[in-house]
Amino acid sequence: MDQHPDNFSHLIVTNAPLDEKARAHFQDRLHALDITLEQMVNRRQEYLELLSRWRLIPLDILGDIFRLVVVPQVVRYKETPSRRKPDSAKELLALCLVCRRWREAALNTHRLWSALDISDYLSPRFSQKVETWLARSGVLPKSLKIREECSNPRDPRHRCRMMSTELAKFLAEGPRLEHLALQCSSPLCLKGLLNVVKNGHSSPGSWDKIKSLQVTFSQWTELEPFNPADTVFHQLPPVTSLDLRLPPLPRVRHRPNGNYDSDLNYNEVVSDVGMALHIPELALARLSHLTLHCNWNGARIIAILRSTRSLQTLELDFAQTTQTFGDPSQIRGLMWNNLVLPNLEVLRLRRSNREVFEMLQLIQTPSLLELDLEFYHEIGVRGNHPCAPHIMGLLERSNVRLRRFRMAGTYEIYDELGEILLGLPSLVHITLDGINIYYSVFRNLKSAIPPALPLLEYMELYNVDLRERYSAWLDEELMPVADIIRYFDSRKSIKQADGTPLVMTDVIARSDNPQTDFVISNGVVTMAPQDEEF
Repeated sequence: MDQHPDNFSHLIVTNAPLDEKARAHFQDRLHALDITLEQMVNRRQEYLELLSRWRLIPLDILGDIFRLVVVPQVVRYKETPSRRKPDSAKELLALCLVCRRWREAALNTHRLWSALDISDYLSPRFSQKVETWLARSGVLPKSLKIREECSNPRDPRHRCRMMSTELAKFLAEGPRLEHLALQCSSPLCLKGLLNVVKNGHSSPGSWDKIKSLQVTFSQWTELEPFNPADTVFHQLPPVTSLDLRLPPLPRVRHRPNGNYDSDLNYNEVVSDVGMALHIPELALARLSHLTLHCNWNGARIIAILRSTRSLQTLELDFAQTTQTFGDPSQIRGLMWNNLVLPNLEVLRLRRSNREVFEMLQLIQTPSLLELDLEFYHEIGVRGNHPCAPHIMGLLERSNVRLRRFRMAGTYEIYDELGEILLGLPSLVHITLDGINIYYSVFRNLKSAIPPALPLLEYMELYNVDLRERYSAWLDEELMPVADIIRYFDSRKSIKQADGTPLVMTDVIARSDNPQTDFVISNGVVTMAPQDEEF
């Protein structure tokens, strides 16, 4: 406690004004106490830091926290810093500079260092940095993305930076890569790089060990007449997973001034006659996973699929364009003698429209487990069922028990959704994204005999309108959230033909209106908080 001299102590119990000497004394004492108090607060904070629970967190848990901070972003490593966008590689390195313990945690979390996105010229110095970065991932599979765009790839005098000897050396002799993504202007750029890899290195060991390859072109230079032996795809490594993203062809027509003519097909693309796409049959035969983003003529897709009998996963993205899968005689031939993909387990059709359904009647998939359909058109007008017959026809011809089903983007599918779900009793996982749900759907599911979806474990509803409102266009009411919850609650008392209860279903529903969002887990319903997003 602060002690006062005897000749000042009597002032504490009075309101008498202080003289100058007394005021100076107490100001000095107050300043000294402030300094002491600040020192004590700082010392207390130091003690709290010493006792912080952060010091008790194991290094592996700390590394998992770092992954949540860094991994969701694209880790880009630039030799030339950019001020416009956050550099997540720099953020990871900043975590390493906080303290020795954080650095140790980051270095021990190998997954943080297993992927890299490069958009700069690969100089020798930069190449060494990239190799050091990937080496920190230990024995984990490594992924590298290289992006380089040319100003004029068609000019024969132009030399793309993708053709650098340093990059070729890195790919041929550098660390072994599980996945490589190359984004360049045209096949000419990639072909130049592959020539340097093959000609400059007698034994490109790392290059030939790449298992997964993604190639993105912004322009196309392989045109007919073309020697298939000269195609860029002839020099690719022996990958088992290929993701090919070709430059899109423009549409034939555009809507002038927003006017719509129902007699015109605005999704038709310009003719691709003269554009060569030669992928060697041997390369296709090795593939177990194929992703193809291409709005070219659908007949080219069929021609490619003929050589992919080992495929397990197939994803096709048609960029919302109309597709034809051959002339009428070819289509009739495929309908009578389907193209069989014996090992295909996952089929995904992205950004498609109703014409793409024709493809489902041309193929058979006897091993199919997952079907993922993404559309952007209203295909379920009452009395018009272009969707369900093709889906159910594929599954019946293939004689499969589908396990997972996703449909997205088809807002007004109407009663086709109920027809599809009733015909898929083997489903364990359903995802509906952007699908308006009407009373008739769950009414038909609830009254179905035998019970519908007896094995369903998960249902996910995203971007679904769960408000109670009426659709004048279809003369039917949307199914509100309360009725959906009641349907899943009623499933608890429904039994299968052999007396066993239906599998309990976990449900997650998220929409633009958080007040209608909910989760059902182990039979317990949890509504989203009213004042915040779920």
